[in-house]
Amino acid sequence: MKNFILLILGSLLTSVALAQENVAEPGKMRVDYYGFVRGDFYFDSRSCINGADGLFGIVPKDKAAIEGEDLNETSSARLLSIATRVGLKLGGPDVLGAKSSGRIEADFCGFSNSATMLRIRLAYMKLDWQKWGLLVGHNWHPMFGNVAPEVAGLSTGCPFQPFNFSPQVRLDYKLNRSSLFLSAVYQLQYNSVGPDAADNTKLSTSAQFLTDGILPELHLGWEGKSENFSFNAGVNYLRLKPRTVGFVDGQRVKVSECVSSFSATVAAAYKKDKLDVKLKTIYGQNFAHLLLFGGYGVTEKNEDGSFEYTNFNNSISWFNISYGLNHKVGLFLGYAKNLGTSDPLADYDNIYVRSGLKNLDYVWRGSLQYFYLKKHWALGLEYELTTAGYGKLDLNDGTVFGTEGVSNNRVTGMVQYFF
Repeated sequence: MKNFILLILGSLLTSVALAQENVAEPGKMRVDYYGFVRGDFYFDSRSCINGADGLFGIVPKDKAAIEGEDLNETSSARLLSIATRVGLKLGGPDVLGAKSSGRIEADFCGFSNSATMLRIRLAYMKLDWQKWGLLVGHNWHPMFGNVAPEVAGLSTGCPFQPFNFSPQVRLDYKLNRSSLFLSAVYQLQYNSVGPDAADNTKLSTSAQFLTDGILPELHLGWEGKSENFSFNAGVNYLRLKPRTVGFVDGQRVKVSECVSSFSATVAAAYKKDKLDVKLKTIYGQNFAHLLLFGGYGVTEKNEDGSFEYTNFNNSISWFNISYGLNHKVGLFLGYAKNLGTSDPLADYDNIYVRSGLKNLDYVWRGSLQYFYLKKHWALGLEYELTTAGYGKLDLNDGTVFGTEGVSNNRVTGMVQYFF
């Protein structure tokens, strides 16, 4: 692994060296490097569902009571530098009458057997005509959008702000100060949930559910920017094939079944002088691959071994305001709610949402941030209170009742050195 990382870094440095020799002449390649070294410290007052070895805090865990003791009421702290990032911006000659460009970006937040790995974030090529644009490669999921909260934690507002990098093809049509776009998205690192092939009552996280459904995830959006305003809006369609094999009297049989999910999002931002105001709201279904809440469950188990499904509906919103330049303070507020299912659920076992979240009713978060920003340098401090409401799932409509909240206090400190 060390040799692999050294090889990648060596390749990037070689590209940078070549870039120093390039000049902005027509027909020649341009390579500009960028990135930062970043260190993150976090303290949690409660055990949480998280990612990136704890840096990516999502939601506090439900109570796990044994003899009156809550096993998840335990604190933790850690310091890591895995969010360090390197990237290359590429520019080249015109192709088919379009300006060509590309981008490669990676960090060290990939994990395998507890070993930190280089992780792809961005890897795409782009063609820009006067009215049209085409992007092919690995990029932010379109639900992330051009409006994102400014917080100190690595989670970037998750689980209220979608977080996902995915392989995709995106076609833009440029208007005056905005553009319409259509994206066809597949999955790689951030995947949907569904039944385990061997035991349908167990949970699996895999890109195979989208792959077997043939169609990519589709997103139709509109985004734009003026002097002080940014905005985006979009609708999203996701089609999964949870199983290709069912069981009849203990025998494996071929089945053909799909679950389709829809969602919509609207976001806006206002920036003037030292003031930044941002907000976003999302309504929809089956958000597990975006590190949000939601999923689906079985409504009917047919005699031929096939299942029928219904989605969980969710409402998610956040608000972010910050003020300052070199010294900057901010406030983030987020709320997510499980609105239940359209049809009754067959049982508790055949419900497919992220592990530990079947009986989640709501989540809210409030956080305060302070940033000290200088050229090539940033320091961030944040206090974050996240409360999750857990209860009992009603199979009749997918809502949760008898809710009791559990809270996590997180303190985050981060420092970045840009190059």
